[in-house]
Amino acid sequence: MKDFVIKWKWVKREIIIILLIYVAVNLLNVLSILAYNTSWNEIVTSQLYILFITEWLYFISIFVRLVYFGIRYVIKK
Repeated sequence: MKDFVIKWKWVKREIIIILLIYVAVNLLNVLSILAYNTSWNEIVTSQLYILFITEWLYFISIFVRLVYFGIRYVIKK
């Protein structure tokens, strides 16, 4: 049976992508706090929603990248 090896370069790229998405969603949360003039404890209390949105945006980014590389593979052939 052949071993499946995940390279560190790939893991590092995925960690950076998910951290960038997390930071972007947190910045949107801060902007919404400023826009609606709500309490700053919303940053802490809405972390579950932020993690949920981050997860979905990450899955969407995976889907978009798979479609992109699939189309690129078909065009190259």
